[in-house]
Amino acid sequence: MVCIGGSIGKARIVDRDVSCNQQINTITCHTNISHAYVYIALTSPYFQDEILGKATGSATPIINKGKWENIPIPLPPLAEQQRIVSKVQQLQQQLTQLEAQVQQSRQYAQQLLQIVLKEAFEQKGKMYEMEEKVTMAAEEK
Repeated sequence: MVCIGGSIGKARIVDRDVSCNQQINTITCHTNISHAYVYIALTSPYFQDEILGKATGSATPIINKGKWENIPIPLPPLAEQQRIVSKVQQLQQQLTQLEAQVQQSRQYAQQLLQIVLKEAFEQKGKMYEMEEKVTMAAEEK
């Protein structure tokens, strides 16, 4: 997890050994701890608020390793961790589908607006043409 600056709180799961500098803190999960659960916990509003609350520095916030290590992460039994991960993944899929539906609805609304405007201006144009003809006919008399 990044522990400094504008990227503070960003987290990733890696599938290989990595080296990090002092602004990156890591967690190595044991066999009875779900990597996906820890990621969800680290990126949760609770943990993110804790990081920002314990960070020092206003222009460039930073949280030292000692403070970061002392932020508790709720750790239920592995089966419960897996259930939570499954539920979060399910909700994320629903959110993705809803976002796609919203985008599609916006596109559809934009298309409808264009059709309505086109019809309105075409009608307005016909009305102007009719007014011109009436005006010209009245002038001819």
